[in-house]
Amino acid sequence: MNSKILLKYCLIAPSGSGKSSVAKFMCKCFQDHNLRCEILKLSEPIYNLQKQFYQQAKMEINPSQQNQFLMEDIALNLRLLNPKAIINNFLERYDSVNVSVVINDDVRDVNIDWMILKGLEFRTILINASEEIRKERLSKRGDLMVSATSHLDENFGRMKPDVIIENNGRCLDELRIKAKTLVDYDISQLAQLNKTSRLE
Repeated sequence: MNSKILLKYCLIAPSGSGKSSVAKFMCKCFQDHNLRCEILKLSEPIYNLQKQFYQQAKMEINPSQQNQFLMEDIALNLRLLNPKAIINNFLERYDSVNVSVVINDDVRDVNIDWMILKGLEFRTILINASEEIRKERLSKRGDLMVSATSHLDENFGRMKPDVIIENNGRCLDELRIKAKTLVDYDISQLAQLNKTSRLE
């Protein structure tokens, strides 16, 4: 596996909780510390297949838009064909990145995908937001079909987080500060670990 990566995170939460925002804020903070960071999505092949569905239907879709129900069906059928299809695609990209920090913000499968990420020492961060707040955010996102709840949400209750970030506010600056606090702490811990290793 990729030995260049020093810090690894997977962010978990239902849609609209703020995972993508936290991931972007964290990446920016790491870059401010001169650490290269990349957000790697498990869902990249699912987005690619969604695009092909819309092309066959002669319909337009932006690369960042999602039809949640279609994407969940695509993921389900990929897993029926090969339970490790999605995580194997992720691992190929993970092995090839040349960065110090990797963040995943879309793990939803607890039995295979999350367990493999845990085995790779990804830290699990739960982004906590109320259903009311999530619905409000999703209504502004511009996705084609999306819901604040999913049958997959129960998986998050089976993933034990290492850190919980509360995100029930409506101010992104508050969330940015929380992300920065987490990054600053982890960088200080990494520096202390490196210092101890040199002393030994």
